[in-house]
Amino acid sequence: MVKVTKKAVNHHQVRANSFSVTCSQRGIMVYFTIRDSKEELFFSTGIRVTGKLDKANFSIHNNVEATNLLQDLKNRFYSEYYKLELAGLKVNLQRLKALVFNESGVLNVPTLFECLENFYTENYLKLEGKGYKKGTVVKFRTMTDSIKKYFVSAYQTEKLQLSEVRKIDGQNLINFCKSKLNHQHNHAIRHVEMFKRILNYAVDNQWIDKNPLGSLKTKRGRKPVEAMTEEELETLINAKLEVPQYEYVKDAYLLACFTGLSYMDVRDFAIERIKTRKDGQKVYDPNRGKNENRSFIPLIPQALELIERYKNHPFCVKRGRALPVFSNAYMNRILKEIMVITGIQTLLKTHTARKTCSSYFLNNGVPIQSVSAMLGHKSITTTERFYFQRSDDSVVKDFQNFIERKKGTK
Repeated sequence: MVKVTKKAVNHHQVRANSFSVTCSQRGIMVYFTIRDSKEELFFSTGIRVTGKLDKANFSIHNNVEATNLLQDLKNRFYSEYYKLELAGLKVNLQRLKALVFNESGVLNVPTLFECLENFYTENYLKLEGKGYKKGTVVKFRTMTDSIKKYFVSAYQTEKLQLSEVRKIDGQNLINFCKSKLNHQHNHAIRHVEMFKRILNYAVDNQWIDKNPLGSLKTKRGRKPVEAMTEEELETLINAKLEVPQYEYVKDAYLLACFTGLSYMDVRDFAIERIKTRKDGQKVYDPNRGKNENRSFIPLIPQALELIERYKNHPFCVKRGRALPVFSNAYMNRILKEIMVITGIQTLLKTHTARKTCSSYFLNNGVPIQSVSAMLGHKSITTTERFYFQRSDDSVVKDFQNFIERKKGTK
C-alpha cells in the first residue's frame, strides 16, 4: 500500500502567484496592468514605444535601453510584491506602484508637495508680468501654502505621495480652510477648485491615473452684492474731510466708483491714456491690471472733475498719475474711518467701489452690456451675479414707467 503524503500549502506563495504584471501599448506609451486577487491597476510607465512592442517578453524591437527599463520595472513589481507578502503586510497596488516608481526613477513621480510647487511655478510664477500681475501670483502662492498646511495637519508628513490623496481630502480641505484658517465658504471652495486643477495637471503628466477629486461637486454661495446706495454715494461726494490724506483716499475711491476701475488700475491710472473721440467724449481705454481683459471707459463729468482737481499735484505731475493713491491696506483702513465720520452703512473697501459703479449705472438705465464692457468682464453673467445690487428706487421706477406706457395705450 502506497502512503500518500499531503504537501503543506505555502500561503505566501499562493498569494504571490496570484499577482501578475502585463504590458500593452496606448499611443506611443507603454502601459502596465498589475493585478492581484483583489484589485487591478492600469497606468502608464512613462516609457515610449519607438519600435514594435513584444507584450509577452516585455521588449521593444531595436531599443535595448527601453527594453531593459521595461523588464527591470516588471521585475521590481514582482520583487516588491513578494517582499510585502513575505513580511505579512497588506498590499495596496497604488502604494506598490508609488514605491516601485520612486525607487526605479522611470517616471520620477514627484511627491504631492513637489507637484504643488511644480504647478505653481509653471502656471503662475513663470508667468508673472507675462499674463499675471504680481498680486495674482502672490495670491496663488498663499493658496498653495494653505493646501500644504492642510496635508501636513491631516497626514503629519511633507512626503505624501500623489497616489495617497483621497476624495475625502477635498471636503476635509474645505473644512480645514474654514475652521483653521478662518476662510469664508467661497474662499475655501476656491482652494479645492485650485487643488482639482493641480491633480488634473498630475494626470496630464501621467503621475497619477485619475483625479481622486474628479467627481467632487462644489458650489459657491451667492453673497449679497456690497454696493453703496445713491444716497450714500451723494453723502460721500459731499463729505468734507479735514485731513488731506482722507480727502485723497475719498477721491481715489470715488474715481473707482465713476470708472469701475480696480484699486491697482486707479493707482496706475495714466493721464496719457485718456483719449478724446471725434464726438468729443473722453474715454479711458486700458487693459485691466488683473487679467488684461480690455475695458472701455467713457469718462463721465464726475470722473473728469476728480482728474482735473489733481492735475497740478506734485505727486501726480512727477509720476504721470491721475491721483495720489496710497497702499491698498492703508486705503481700506482710512475708508473704515470715513464710514464712521459720514455715517455710511455699506462696508467701504477698495473693491466695493467697482460694485458701486456697476449698480449706479445699471440702476440708472445704462444697459448691462455697456456696463460689463466698462468693467472689463468677458461675461455679462459675472456683472449680473457679482456686481449688481438693484435698488428699490430702480424697481419702483421700472414699474412706474410700465404703468405710464400702459396708460398711453388706452
